[in-house]
This record gives sequence, structure tokens and C-alpha cells, in this order.
Amino acid sequence: MALTDGILTGNIMSAVSFFASTSVLLILAMFAVIGQLNELLPTMRSLSWGEIYSDLDYQIHFVVMLVMTVMAFLSFTLSLRHFNHFCILLGAADHSVNADPAEVKAMTNLNTQGARHFNSGIRAYYFSIANVGWFLSTTVGIIMGVGTIAFIIYREYFSAARTAIAQLPASNNKIGD
Repeated sequence: MALTDGILTGNIMSAVSFFASTSVLLILAMFAVIGQLNELLPTMRSLSWGEIYSDLDYQIHFVVMLVMTVMAFLSFTLSLRHFNHFCILLGAADHSVNADPAEVKAMTNLNTQGARHFNSGIRAYYFSIANVGWFLSTTVGIIMGVGTIAFIIYREYFSAARTAIAQLPASNNKIGD
């Protein structure tokens, strides 16, 4: 394995590990908040804009946040698993000869799946941020949710990074396959 392959792979895995670890801390924080919800409710009610939520509404809000954070954690850990398998195959490959097409396809698939799961975890974070607006009011929550969808669509299809990748020759442009 070339030195740059190892460095690049290590950087990717460090980022995924960071987000997975952060997700665990967020999950623990959500459990702490849910456990102390009765003490937190007066403060939460002072933040809402005109709407009065019931105790059950706040419980649902926090459970939704917890579910999104758990989904992010699971996505990041699955991504890490795929990247680990990718690293194992990359390290085991014989770099002195042309690679076996089946081996290259397996590595490509693992790397692609790892990236997809990482992106799913990031999207769960995006929607968790949008969910914070729901605590202010239903309208703000809807606006932030729609804004998050627009933001993701822009980033996926219209960003400068996407444009740069799309300009690669067709044989190298395998993103999304």
C-alpha cells in the first residue's frame, strides 16, 4: 500500500471515528435530558414562540432527537466497518502487479458503501439541527426541515465540489454508482 493510500484512509477513518464518538456523547446527553425533563420543561416552555406544547409533545420532540442521534451513530459505525474492510483489502493487495478486477470492484464497493453510510450519519445530524426549530414552534420546525432538504439537495447536486467531480472524465466519474 502506498504511503498516501494509508494517510488518506487514516484521515477518513479518523473523521468517521470522531463522529461516531460524538454521537455516543449526544445519545447520553439525550438520555440525561429525557430523564430530567420535568425540571427542564419550564425553560423549554419559555423558549417556544406562542405555541404551548404538552409534556407529551416535549417527550416526543426529545425522543425524535434521540432516534436521529442513534441513527447517526449506527450509520457512522457501519461506515467505519466498511472502511475497515476496505483498508484490509487495500493492505492485502499485491501492489507489484496489476490488480485483479474483482478485487478492485470489492474495494470500490466497500469504499462507496462506507461513504454512503457516512453521508447518512451527517444527514441525521443536519435533520437533528432542523429539529431544534421544532422546539420554538411547529412553523419554525417545518421551515428548518424544508431548508435542510434544500441545503442537502444543493450540496448533492449543485455545489462547486459536485461540479468539479462531474467534470472528471466519464471513466473516472463513478460517484453515485
